[in-house]
Amino acid sequence: MIQQKIPLVFKVSYARDHFFYHNDLKFIQETDYQFIKIMGPAKSGKTHMMSLVEEVHPLAYIVDDAHMYDDLDLFHIYNRAILNKKKFIITCAHDYQPYLPDWISRFQTFYLIDFSLVNDEFLEKIFHKIMNDYGMIIDTKISDYLLKHVERSYDTICEIAHYFGKMRISPTIRLIQNMIEHHEDTII
Repeated sequence: MIQQKIPLVFKVSYARDHFFYHNDLKFIQETDYQFIKIMGPAKSGKTHMMSLVEEVHPLAYIVDDAHMYDDLDLFHIYNRAILNKKKFIITCAHDYQPYLPDWISRFQTFYLIDFSLVNDEFLEKIFHKIMNDYGMIIDTKISDYLLKHVERSYDTICEIAHYFGKMRISPTIRLIQNMIEHHEDTII
């Protein structure tokens, strides 16, 4: 009897029901704030959030990855939002530093939603989502142990999940203990 491999490909899903958020999306959709900035690390869901906001506010001015634009252009969009009484929502990384004085002063007035301030429930969902994208179902005991023993940040949890996923290794408590004991600086 010859054993055959089945070529399974697990695709990352960015569907609406695969996006985890707390009250941020609802807040953006319902708030009267005209100017909102969403800051957070790469791959934290800022762009996905913008696509969901656009469904509710199709006429809002939305700029994703503000660091990719010139400050003068952003300043003009800001002024146009004021003139047209439209929302202006931008996403950017935490290290984004405007240089144009007029834009700096306006940028500081935006209401901030910080995607790096996440709780354990959110991190657990992210960990399970990434592992699921790699075709692995993880017991909650594993994610609970992980969250109690490593830095609880979005970047760390994503890095660990991708590490196990790319290696095609289903994480166990023992593997996590070994990883911590050996201080794999590239992960933790």
